[in-house]
Amino acid sequence: MKKVSCELCPNASCLIKKNFVPEWVSFIEDEKYQALYKKDHSIFSVGNPILGIFFVQSGMVKEFILRPHNDVEIVSFACDGQVFGHAGFDNNYYSFGADAKIDAIICFFNNEILRVMYDSNPKLLYDLMLFYSNEHSETTYRLLSISQMNLREKIASVLYYLYRKFGLNDESELPEYFTRDD
Repeated sequence: MKKVSCELCPNASCLIKKNFVPEWVSFIEDEKYQALYKKDHSIFSVGNPILGIFFVQSGMVKEFILRPHNDVEIVSFACDGQVFGHAGFDNNYYSFGADAKIDAIICFFNNEILRVMYDSNPKLLYDLMLFYSNEHSETTYRLLSISQMNLREKIASVLYYLYRKFGLNDESELPEYFTRDD
């Protein structure tokens, strides 16, 4: 797989791309880890240490929790340009896992690199803080509202979430890679 430079990345919505500083080119390219994950391949698992943050360059990732009897419950999706695996920082462990929903190219920045980037670019730090705040608000709203919904309302809420996150395909349907179980 050929590595794609952050400077040339097509994802204008990516926090790194939006806050890109030309002086970072060699630093980021030397330090960034980029890999292709095939469909259903694990990116990280419950209990792994949180060593940094992930960005989806292309493809899709699902984050999930394991329920009793190893049942999987999807908690979120991330697609092109989006952040995932951002549930903590130093000395924490993932309470959830992440798998490639479809083939995905993933970029990873470790915590030390992120600290340098935050120190040198307060706008990146601020945008990430806004991202965390929005994620927290959205998650809190979903948890509170879903507990008060009947089954039809829950299904409608999930369909609306998927529509907002991924839009519709050419046939005005949700993308075909979502299953009924999802």
